Amino acid sequence: MTTFSNVVLFYKCLIVQTSQQQAARLNNIFPMFRSDKVRRLSTFQQGQSGVVVDMVLEPELQGRLMGMGLFAGTKFQLLQGGRSLRPLLLAVGETRISLGKEIAKRILAE
Repeated sequence: MTTFSNVVLFYKCLIVQTSQQQAARLNNIFPMFRSDKVRRLSTFQQGQSGVVVDMVLEPELQGRLMGMGLFAGTKFQLLQGGRSLRPLLLAVGETRISLGKEIAKRILAE
């Protein structure tokens, strides 16, 4: 039996695992979840601010990030990173969190 929450989780996983062009196509297929503002954390530019919407991570890793203060609804500013190959450095309140690109690709923010 498929529930609405399972469909939402499936959609979020698809968005995280696809390219931006494929994600735009998925937004057309699933218009009820569409948000033009939600994107991967890895696409933010240095100096931009945002709010974490969701994290599609393994429970252990998600728990570690939550322990550092990064969870859905958290406001952040990208201090370092963006399009470069370096890890991303986020300011979350007074805390600084460094994230690799692969993890940042699996965090949705707006």
